[in-house]
Amino acid sequence: MSKERRVDPQVLVGMLVTPDGFPLEVHEFPGNTGETLTLLPVLRAFQDQHGVEDVVVVADAGMLSASNLNQIEDAGFSFIVGSRISKAPYDLAEHFDAHGGVLYDGSTMESKRVMGVGENARQRRVVYHYSAKRDRRDNHTLDKQVERAQRIADGKRPLKKDRFVKLTGTGPAVDQVLVDRARQLAGLKGYVTNIPAIRLTGNEVVAAYHELFQVERSFRILRNTFKFASRKYWDQIARSLRPVYTAPTEAATKARFEEFAEKWASMYPAIRKLWENAWSEFIPFLDYDVEIRRIICSTNAIESLNARYRRAVRARGHFPNDAAALKCLYLVTRSLDPTGWGRARWVTRWKLALNAFAITFDGRIN
Repeated sequence: MSKERRVDPQVLVGMLVTPDGFPLEVHEFPGNTGETLTLLPVLRAFQDQHGVEDVVVVADAGMLSASNLNQIEDAGFSFIVGSRISKAPYDLAEHFDAHGGVLYDGSTMESKRVMGVGENARQRRVVYHYSAKRDRRDNHTLDKQVERAQRIADGKRPLKKDRFVKLTGTGPAVDQVLVDRARQLAGLKGYVTNIPAIRLTGNEVVAAYHELFQVERSFRILRNTFKFASRKYWDQIARSLRPVYTAPTEAATKARFEEFAEKWASMYPAIRKLWENAWSEFIPFLDYDVEIRRIICSTNAIESLNARYRRAVRARGHFPNDAAALKCLYLVTRSLDPTGWGRARWVTRWKLALNAFAITFDGRIN
């Protein structure tokens, strides 16, 4: 039952958790079930249990297939999904004909695209967003890729699966047509949605997607901090970082970071450089309330629970039926807090965060 064709039986756990890792729904699926197929059953179960109606699914391009989007829509969900931009030249042909190839930082363009075939075909709204910063990053990456392709064409690098390399009668060469097309797409990012423009404008669609991405990007900065440090110092670094991401203002955050850097920069200078280079990306994270920031950065509960699930499944090897697997996961969850005192403490801590969420996202929490 393994997607990786492993011999030992496996199960895939679909789990819906609160921002600080407390499990709300736990579901078990056969080990060869794709991750995209676990989303709807878990969301439907949560909807049925709690009476939630208005749900918007925000996901990356891994969810982008006509079948997946049709299922999400048929289930009554709205969605905003990152789109691959290979079709952008065709989608935006009218815009380029009318305005040329000039794009302005922060501008959005829209088009319609039919996704799927036959009776599954549906017209989708596609929003494209241009960023000058993304353009510079994309072109830098393209320069490196073209350089590798040219080295292969010159015989200075062995032929591999490098981009922009084509085979001709005389040997490998740089495919300039593909290079020019890739240059045309530099700086663009696409978003497919079923939310009408009268409800969300193009800029609002981009902002809704980036709201989650901004949190993820800030979280990556925190996680990457530990990559440069010895394991034995992780707990101390985590304690030193806590005042940084829980400071009430940007000025206070900067002051707390200087204190952190004074303590650790001499031992791990790469950590200071990491934060200084990504400071502008971290600042939007401070727009959230302190309690929300504290929860976003506290993923130990999620990782610990996932590790215990994996350990329990590996120890048993296989299960005679679905009920046995669910019972195993249930007992593992219960064993984390057999007396119930941990949950009582968690509920108390959650109240502060719940108030912050209710104020920040007014109307979305009842």
